[in-house]
Amino acid sequence: MKKSFLILYLSSFFMLPAMERAIYDKDTIEFAMPYLRWANLVVLDIDNTIMYSSDVPEANCQWCDVAEKRLQEKGFSKAEAFQKMVWGYDYFGQKATMVPSEPKFVEFINDAQKIGIPVIAITGRPDMMREVTVKKLTSIGVYFSHGCFKGSDFKQANGTHFIEGIIYNGYAGSPQKGESLKLFLNTVGLSPKNILMIDDRQHCLESVKTHLPDVNFIGIRYGLCDEAFKSFKPTQEMLDFIDEELTRKTLTFK
Repeated sequence: MKKSFLILYLSSFFMLPAMERAIYDKDTIEFAMPYLRWANLVVLDIDNTIMYSSDVPEANCQWCDVAEKRLQEKGFSKAEAFQKMVWGYDYFGQKATMVPSEPKFVEFINDAQKIGIPVIAITGRPDMMREVTVKKLTSIGVYFSHGCFKGSDFKQANGTHFIEGIIYNGYAGSPQKGESLKLFLNTVGLSPKNILMIDDRQHCLESVKTHLPDVNFIGIRYGLCDEAFKSFKPTQEMLDFIDEELTRKTLTFK
């Protein structure tokens, strides 16, 4: 842990409340540092939270939203549009260079794992994107397979899939993250008193807070990538790819 990070942690730790259930809107991981030893479980989103693509815009989730909406406008069902979008997301993800949203985010994850705090991810990606997801996380120095979840692999009752530290929550009609996290905790027998969650989407944080009413919950609505998300404008080439390529693709989710 770098000296500046350590000073920030030590100077803030003693100001923590004994009990709290709140969601904060912040654009830096530094806000989470005082809660590191407070937490019994850290839950993280991946896209536009831990990492984003620096060179392939289609490998970011703002492109996904555009593609899925456009496909539905062309008459595909929500399920069909999602499947076709995922094909493109995986295709571009393989080509992309991913970077941390901020370097200190990787440091934060590694520090939590070093002191024995369970750290998991819950992502809107489906499990068919496991290979590219793990590959790109590894490229920035993040390993969710470390620690107590190494080797874990099981499907949950709501169709989501937990594999070595990551809950793949994405498929058409995906359940709320709160539902999937609650199922996960029940399955593995974890009863954390304090959960720290970081996600760029407010509704995901609200979902966990709602589904786990008896847990001390600190949610951080991470906004560092907000401007890139809001200012994203698809090029004609991107739209042509959706119209000419994705409309012809099909996927089957197991």
